[in-house]
Amino acid sequence: MPLLVQAPGTWAGWRHLCSAGDTGKPALKADPVTRMRASRRSPVASVILGMVAGSAIKQRSRAAESGDSRRRALVTGANSGIGLATAVDLASKGWEVVPLCRSKEKARETKEDIVDLVPEAVIGEVDVPCDLADLPSVARCAKALSRSAGQFDALIFNAGIDGAPLERTPQGQELHFAVNHLGHFALWMGLKSCLAEKVRVVTVTSSAALDAELDLDDLDWKRRDYGRHEAYAASKACNVLFAEELARRFHAKGSFASANSIDPGPTATQIVRYSLPERALQRRDMDPGSCTAR
Repeated sequence: MPLLVQAPGTWAGWRHLCSAGDTGKPALKADPVTRMRASRRSPVASVILGMVAGSAIKQRSRAAESGDSRRRALVTGANSGIGLATAVDLASKGWEVVPLCRSKEKARETKEDIVDLVPEAVIGEVDVPCDLADLPSVARCAKALSRSAGQFDALIFNAGIDGAPLERTPQGQELHFAVNHLGHFALWMGLKSCLAEKVRVVTVTSSAALDAELDLDDLDWKRRDYGRHEAYAASKACNVLFAEELARRFHAKGSFASANSIDPGPTATQIVRYSLPERALQRRDMDPGSCTAR
């Protein structure tokens, strides 16, 4: 059955994830690796890792039984925040990580950040960027991935936006709906041919989904008055519904694959760049030593 999980200890995790701005202290400049060390403290990444891999012992056991020494995971939004922390944790457990980013430059920087912390990391490179706000871009990326060697054992749909003003994609979709749900759904559809039999699909959602009032006749906010929080909440509800339906279909086929959604709770990541841009800048350059309990 699908799970809507709230990461344990997430509220207490503020002491690990809070920005200098939350403490009233000036933010200190930090290099990418320092920012990554702060990001890795997130309890959310540990929950996601548990969903896709279980314990390190089970991971090694399964690999030995199958004769395959390495499993493969795709992570969207892997260039910062929860996605980057998850990518680093997976790499440290011996997984090959394929980070999807909006541009080749971001993908290159993400690889460097992961390898700085996990020198032995195996990073799968994709020549085609994946812009979740542009469906042709998603299709090109999925096609390139499906032609690459190896199957995916885990898909971690983490990328997202929150609090954006009304904006539309090249295909006319509202931005929250497009990035948070539709782009990931299109990516899933494009990758179905290259998934392992026991693939784990984890979608990062939000408790804001509980506030959603879905209008299935106007998902793109063309007839209603637009609300940033309402649009975000609706997109997060779509994440939960996607995971639930996917899990139902896995179960109906007798599949050992799994689909879950996770609510990370409040996290100090770049997702607040629209609603709280100054705080997002502080969080980008936060110094772990300045973080104290809220």
